[in-house]
Amino acid sequence: MILHYFKIALRYLLKQRLLTSINILGLTVGIIVSLLIFLYVRYDQNYDHYNDKAKRIYRIGLHGKMGDTEFTQTYTTSLLAQELVNTCPEIEAVVRMLGSKFYVKSEEGSERDPMLLDIMTADSSLLDVFTLNILAGDPRTALKEPGTVILMESAVHLFFPDMKNFPEILNKPLMVNLGPEFSPFEIRAVISDIPVQSHFHFDMIVSNENIPFSHADNWWNNGFRTYVLIRENKNIDGVLEKLPGIYRKNMGGEKFDSWVAEGNIWESFVQHLPDIHLRSNITGEWEPNSNIQYNRILTIVSIFIILIACVNFINLSTSKAVIRSKEIGIKKALGSRRYQLIAQLLAESTVISFIAAILGIIIANLVIPAFNQFTGKYLTLMIFGGYSDPLLFLGFVLILGIISGLYPAFYITSVQPVKALTGKKTTSRNEKIFRNGLVVFQFAISIMIISSTFLVNRQLEYVRNQNLGFNKENILVVNNAALLKGKLQTFKQELLKYPDVKSVSASFSVPGKGQSNMQFRPEGYEDNVLLDVIFADEDYANTLGLQMVMGRYFDPDLPSDSLSLVINQEAMKNLGWNDPLGKTLKVWGNSGIPTKVVGVVNDYHYISMHEKIRPFVIIPSFHQRSFGTNYIAIKIEGADIPSTIKKIEESWKEFSEFPFDYSFMDESYDQLYKNEAYAQSIFSFFSLISIFIALLGLFGMAVYITSQRTKEIGIRKTFGASTRRIFILLSGSFSKIIIIGFVIAVPVSWWFMQLWLRNFAYKTEISIWIYVVSFFVVILTAWLTTGYQSLKTALKNPVDALRYE
Repeated sequence: MILHYFKIALRYLLKQRLLTSINILGLTVGIIVSLLIFLYVRYDQNYDHYNDKAKRIYRIGLHGKMGDTEFTQTYTTSLLAQELVNTCPEIEAVVRMLGSKFYVKSEEGSERDPMLLDIMTADSSLLDVFTLNILAGDPRTALKEPGTVILMESAVHLFFPDMKNFPEILNKPLMVNLGPEFSPFEIRAVISDIPVQSHFHFDMIVSNENIPFSHADNWWNNGFRTYVLIRENKNIDGVLEKLPGIYRKNMGGEKFDSWVAEGNIWESFVQHLPDIHLRSNITGEWEPNSNIQYNRILTIVSIFIILIACVNFINLSTSKAVIRSKEIGIKKALGSRRYQLIAQLLAESTVISFIAAILGIIIANLVIPAFNQFTGKYLTLMIFGGYSDPLLFLGFVLILGIISGLYPAFYITSVQPVKALTGKKTTSRNEKIFRNGLVVFQFAISIMIISSTFLVNRQLEYVRNQNLGFNKENILVVNNAALLKGKLQTFKQELLKYPDVKSVSASFSVPGKGQSNMQFRPEGYEDNVLLDVIFADEDYANTLGLQMVMGRYFDPDLPSDSLSLVINQEAMKNLGWNDPLGKTLKVWGNSGIPTKVVGVVNDYHYISMHEKIRPFVIIPSFHQRSFGTNYIAIKIEGADIPSTIKKIEESWKEFSEFPFDYSFMDESYDQLYKNEAYAQSIFSFFSLISIFIALLGLFGMAVYITSQRTKEIGIRKTFGASTRRIFILLSGSFSKIIIIGFVIAVPVSWWFMQLWLRNFAYKTEISIWIYVVSFFVVILTAWLTTGYQSLKTALKNPVDALRYE
């Protein structure tokens, strides 16, 4: 009997080729979208699950507030790890980790250029916490001793391209510049590359014993990422309860209590390892993480797109109810039961669903490479190869077929045999309202997605074109400036000889490359305050186009300026100084060196516009407590920028043996909005998909409705109705549906976009023009879709129209 149902279903679907094609096409597109999003979301959810103990691993973070400066970061003090081991019996192991890029070469005197590698420093407990696949050697020994390294498998081939047996490279030397000079290190172990789905990746691991900072004795200094492994049958709550006491005990006791009572904050929090990739975007992330918010939006959008495709099926199937009523009436008269007829109609929708699913899988497999390039992921249908996944997909296809066909099946089989056989139309006003309501739903969703796309685009344009307070255009940033050592000033003077180089500055940080903060004791204050800090030379303000609001910038010819600093307007406001010139701040707090304010610079967005401008100070790079210089910013002009870059590279090679590594400041700064740019592309893509499926259904409805009204049109034309009038009549019914969808979509979209804009401290306004444009985009495409069919009917000869049916 079931085979009979499917046999009849195939016959009917082949007979109704246009209707079947529209339904299959709509469902196929919906399935492709859903399949890609399923793979994408599953991929993100599986981050860090390669660790056997992932469910018991947590990262400790720090939330601090001093005055008006507040931060949330991954960095903690190096002293926290041992204190956690001593205080928390719930903890099985703790590991401290640092990460940065350093140059490495194979051996002393090698002519080959050093390679810039990602290097992690860690405690020997790294293997107790994380799962690492050992290929050769003993990583524990390497992480207990200074001067030893662990190489990742891919890094081995960089230095020993012909090496096939990993044990053969053990104890071979490598030269690493962890400090000012290259130092020899021995290879003690080789491990497999860290899986792609990890929130950190490295080429090499060395012991924390190589880092003097790992033995710091100051609880206020933070630089390590700290991970803890909780014992089995224990939970993290016990650690959370003890953390406040640990800080209080080691940071002053009652004095710390008084400091906190004044509104300051210094407290740790924990992040579950499997949650980091999707739910953490704080200062100090190893790599850019994804965003659970966007994954949820993608999931909701995919559900909406599938529903839009299902609505097409429901609408087109119920529209054909009058035609199929005679078939159903005859079968009922011959003794068919209603459940048998429902089963037959559900078989039709299930067949369409399975055909669409097969096409969807084939096409998805073809587009996955392009989708991977677009998203930066490594998706494959092999991810869809778990034992439960095919069953889940089969269930999804069955449910999709049932959802699509259930209402039409019950609706069509409800016809009474007598009415069906007499040819009496059974469509009621409520049924028409229901069908129109489904179309309203389709276009409301489409308008919401389109308007959201316009707003995301507008916000991105806003942050990109907003006056940032500095000039980021045509500024070349040379990385690893510290490698020049004492040759920095000579290198700067050499670059200024080129006519297209207008200014050169060296600094510890530049906009878009991260930020540091320090404690200061302002004049007249009893407690320290936390301020963002920028170490820069005397040309920094000129190179970035900063404006002095009060006072002046640094002058290296004045010996006193080695103990001077410049603050921004927000710092002046935060400190309550109406006239800050001449006032002092002690760098590193009360025990630090008094440093005098010589100027006030305009507020500028050195961090992204997700956050408000914070109070900061600019300290001269020739200050006694300077962190040094990491970057050289070069302002260039002229028509031939590539030629200027080539000259700069040639100069670099004269001063340094290291490779020339650079970027443009505007490109680095725009990376701060990478998630938003990705969301913009995603919204744009799915806007097209949703409107395509909705218009596909609208076209099918137009074909049916115009065919049903052919005789009516003939009568109207006989009585003098013009072609224009007939066209407006047919198109007007569709326009009303879209207008209702627009009215519903506007408040819902506005509410969702208000939530999204909360991610930005500086944001654009939600203009009514966004919705007006969205409306016209949808209605114009709808008119184009239905216009041909309406015009074709309107132009039909009245004689032929009256003979119709």
